[in-house]
Amino acid sequence: MQIIPIKTHKISLGEQLESIFSSYLPRIKEQNIVVITSKIISLCEKAVCPKNNKDKYQLICEEADAVIQNQHSAD
Repeated sequence: MQIIPIKTHKISLGEQLESIFSSYLPRIKEQNIVVITSKIISLCEKAVCPKNNKDKYQLICEEADAVIQNQHSAD
């Protein structure tokens, strides 16, 4: 297996994933796997919130498939 990282420009909020692919990815061959970070997907989907958002835990609960309560949480 060979892993080849691909560097891009700084992805902006709302960019089209297809456009990023066509600009940076070489031709994909059969049985190749492309891995995309969740941060890039979130930016493209505009699924972000302000850094100082007070309801961070509520947003996590709304978006997550499951949440495990941690009794020793720093929050």
